[in-house]
Amino acid sequence: MAATIILVRHGLPAIDRAVPSEAWQLDPAGLGDISRMVEALPVPLERQVFHSPLPKAAATASVFSVVRGLQLVADERLREADHDGGWIDDYAAVARAYVSGEPLAGWEPQADVVRRMSEAIDEATGTREGTVAFVTHGLAMSLFLASRTHFDAAEFWAGLSLPDAWRLDRTGELTRLVRTASPGG
Repeated sequence: MAATIILVRHGLPAIDRAVPSEAWQLDPAGLGDISRMVEALPVPLERQVFHSPLPKAAATASVFSVVRGLQLVADERLREADHDGGWIDDYAAVARAYVSGEPLAGWEPQADVVRRMSEAIDEATGTREGTVAFVTHGLAMSLFLASRTHFDAAEFWAGLSLPDAWRLDRTGELTRLVRTASPGG
């Protein structure tokens, strides 16, 4: 990886128990946090922002287009970890077990998430030397970063905010760039 990457977790979703999480939209109350985060990111960024096509990530990425004038590039490989839909009452406990590596019935294998995220990011960064932004989701982001930096993915996931932004530089150093007030995890 020649480029520095910025991984962004999407903004606060409008949670609706009757709708699968992959179809959730952004909560309008969180748009200000997204705008402030995008404005606070280091400049310059490469001309494109790569993002998951899921609505909450795509809408978060669109703020990059408005605020920073970046071209949007959707990549299915940046989506959240797949799991059999439906509301999960204790999502935080299930998510922590998942990012800790526990195989869960009906969930995409963690290694598959890391592989597709790595492919998308490595392909997008290619021979670039600048800073490339990616908008994704908490579980996928945690698994990918743990594969590159070898930290506790469950602890990292639990500490994420909505939105959140992290830089992974060429040396493998991970730095939080912006922490918003909206809790995630």
